[in-house]
Amino acid sequence: MHDSAFVLPEVLRKLVFNMFDLTKEQQWKLMTNTEYQKVVAIIMNLATASLVLPIVFVKDFLAAPDHKAPAQILTPWAFWGWGLLAGSLFFGCVFRYASAKLVKALYGGYGDTKTWHERFFETLRDISVYCLVPVFLFGLGCLVLFLMTLYFTTLQQ
Repeated sequence: MHDSAFVLPEVLRKLVFNMFDLTKEQQWKLMTNTEYQKVVAIIMNLATASLVLPIVFVKDFLAAPDHKAPAQILTPWAFWGWGLLAGSLFFGCVFRYASAKLVKALYGGYGDTKTWHERFFETLRDISVYCLVPVFLFGLGCLVLFLMTLYFTTLQQ
C-alpha cells in the first residue's frame, strides 16, 4: 500500500502541466515563458502604480497653492512619463496575448500550422518584452525628472 499524499501531487502535476506530451525544447520554452510572465506581471503592476504618482505627489505631498489645480502644476515630464508608462502597459498586454497563444501552439492547438504559430507568437512575445522594459524605464525616468523639476521649482519660490 502506498501513501496517497505523495501520489496526488504527481497526478496533479501530470494533469496540469502535461509535460509528457512535449519535447524537451517545448518544455524549456514553456518554463521560460512562465518566468517571463512573472517578470512582466511585476513590471505591469509597477507601471500601473506609477501612473498615479504625479497627481498624488502634487496633491498630497507638495504644498500646492490653493488656487491652482494639480493639472496646472504638472510639467511635460509628467505627461511623457504617463505616455511611456501607458505604452509599457500596452506592450505588457501584447506580451500576455502572445504568451497565451504560444502556450496554445506548444500544446498543438493550431494543428498542422503549429510550427509557424509557435515561431510567430514566440517572436511577438520576445519583441513585446524588448519594448516593454525600456519603455517602462524611460517612463519611470520621466517621472523622476518631473519630481526633481517640481522639487527644485518649489525651492525657488
